[in-house]
Amino acid sequence: MASSQFVAFYIEPDGAHIPISYVHFTNCGDIFLVGGACTNGHALRAMHAEDQLSLRNYGGVMLATLRHGFKRYGPKCQAIFTCCKDSQALVTTLKAGFVETDMEHLLVKWPIALDDDSKRELVAKENFLIGRRRSAVNGMIFDQSIPRR
Repeated sequence: MASSQFVAFYIEPDGAHIPISYVHFTNCGDIFLVGGACTNGHALRAMHAEDQLSLRNYGGVMLATLRHGFKRYGPKCQAIFTCCKDSQALVTTLKAGFVETDMEHLLVKWPIALDDDSKRELVAKENFLIGRRRSAVNGMIFDQSIPRR
């Protein structure tokens, strides 16, 4: 599984690049997993008022970062999954085009049209993959197919 990280920067008038958002995409073949999205609230509050307003009108920096990833990876997969337990982040993920699944906290974005059976198969695949990754992270199993750093 290959992964990519996207970082959004705010460029200050003096040219300094300040990281303001991050999101992680993991390529699992026909699906991508998205996670680890975060924003730098301190940096966002320090931005110039007109820049804050412009970003707010767009829908927020996390939405921009997600859309950048979708543009890059959407054409390369059948589904993009994320887990979301945070109510504020849920608002953004729904704006980004994710929809809820039958599984608690699991959301999916369908970049291409699929029939219901194909969707169910991909949700089951994601559940298997994310379950294995969580177990590996918690130290309960070690699987060579899961990269460890």
